[in-house]
Amino acid sequence: MNPINKDVLDRFFRKQCTEEETEVVMKWLTDPKNADQVDELMETKWERGSYDPGAEKAGEVHERINKIITAKNNDSSRKYWVYSAAAIVLIAVFGLLFLEGSPWANADDGFITKMTASGDKLTTQLPDGSIVTLNSESEIRYSASYGVTDRQIFLKGEALFEVAKDTERPFIVNCGEVDVTALGTVFNINAFDPEDKTEVSLLRGKVNVKAEKAELILNKGESATFVNSTDTLMKRVGENSSSALWAEGIIHFNKTAIDEALIVLERWYDVDIELVNKPNPAPVVSGSFKDANLESVLKSIGFALEFEFKRTNKKVNIEFKK
Repeated sequence: MNPINKDVLDRFFRKQCTEEETEVVMKWLTDPKNADQVDELMETKWERGSYDPGAEKAGEVHERINKIITAKNNDSSRKYWVYSAAAIVLIAVFGLLFLEGSPWANADDGFITKMTASGDKLTTQLPDGSIVTLNSESEIRYSASYGVTDRQIFLKGEALFEVAKDTERPFIVNCGEVDVTALGTVFNINAFDPEDKTEVSLLRGKVNVKAEKAELILNKGESATFVNSTDTLMKRVGENSSSALWAEGIIHFNKTAIDEALIVLERWYDVDIELVNKPNPAPVVSGSFKDANLESVLKSIGFALEFEFKRTNKKVNIEFKK
């Protein structure tokens, strides 16, 4: 049996996978060698779905799949197509069971989605005149009725918000465990990994940052970080001047851990970077790069940190000199 990363599988059913990850999961689901694992997965999902409003439909589909598998059980040449069909139905059903009613559901659920792929950025104007700039691998969702009764945005990734003033309808950004509320202001939110931390930086105006057990008011030049593992919300003063430089085409590192810096570069240039012989302690990266290509950035950092790199299409290998 071929193994499958459980985190990737979970993201797949929540429609959060990259194209590459989706392809890996699809191959795993439709590989007859993984029949037992796929069947176990289906059984687990049906049990979880039995308490869901859509469970009746899921149960009917499951019964139909079992009939197909039973009928074809002795025909090994047909097993691939049996499990292909089962996988396709599984995808369709759980798209309904787990995402129905969620702001991250499919496009016909009354929500509007704006997203960016790796290496891309997007500036979009909302119906109320507010402007949102999305960083790479980021996404916002809002109701089709946005601006009529409320102004609520759901964010994954990173975005810069320039909010149109509306005293009757506060502008609220939800990013996992944190809600950020503003009446008219400019602020940046980094929520690429909301299960780890969420960072809010205020450039102009005033915002309210609220977590389950804490709440802060930010003024110009202040920022807040919510750390999920400790459930703490902390304020910082005078450290956010570079937080939104990405929206101006500037990559900025200020004593940034090498692993974190490379994640930024992967997202910015749509590449996969492999690190070899990382020194201990791990080095940090500092510097700003405006509208620079990846090779120029890596040459500059590599000169300072003493590493060499080789790029092949979307793969980059970095090796520190011994």
